[in-house]
Amino acid sequence: MGGIDHNPTSNASKKFTVPAERALSQALASFFAGNAVVEDAIMTDEALSYGAGRGHLGLAVTNFEAASGQLGVCSSYVKQLIGVMSVGDYEPFEPTTSLDLDAFYAELVAAGLVPDAKAARDIIEVLREGSYTAVFRRYLEMIESLQDSLEVLSGLTAEMRDHEGLQGLFWASVEANRRPFRQAFAFALTKFNEVLTAWHVTALISTETYLKGTKAPGLMSNAGEVAIVERNTVVTTA
Repeated sequence: MGGIDHNPTSNASKKFTVPAERALSQALASFFAGNAVVEDAIMTDEALSYGAGRGHLGLAVTNFEAASGQLGVCSSYVKQLIGVMSVGDYEPFEPTTSLDLDAFYAELVAAGLVPDAKAARDIIEVLREGSYTAVFRRYLEMIESLQDSLEVLSGLTAEMRDHEGLQGLFWASVEANRRPFRQAFAFALTKFNEVLTAWHVTALISTETYLKGTKAPGLMSNAGEVAIVERNTVVTTA
């Protein structure tokens, strides 16, 4: 099981859950790789030749487009997973009957395993009122919205790449807010965070449900073994 994989998985469903979550991870990696090469464009010596930043910005566009492509792969697997779930192959344990969702979420937040975020609370309500099928349908909607924001970001970055002349023109435009690159990136980043937060929370809920159903120790039973004590915190023992 990966860090954001959903349990329980059968031989049928894991053919879709694992590749979906792998694609989501790759999408995030490509997104931040795109941001990293934007930083390269900013830090390139201004004394370099005319148009020197275009290569970096072109690579940023490639990475942003790759992120959207991986999200498309994720959506494709999610759609196939929904088909498997519709025949009862995925949900032998019902979280709404075997787990107090609000109490468990509060435990996760208190332990620092998940953030206290609207995206998390919203997806819990979807799960409470529906099922994992409803949850994954909501993910399809969230991913589509994220892809729309990535398309805007890619298009704006490509436009600024094509107009990049003297080295530093891109960043001068961003700094002076002549083109809304920061805003386009912020929209995409926020939607990425929402998808990942919601996905992460339901992955933990499904895992806890599976553990309870199989009489295995719950997630909170050994979370303290990997918890990080805040710096400057004095820890005392009796």
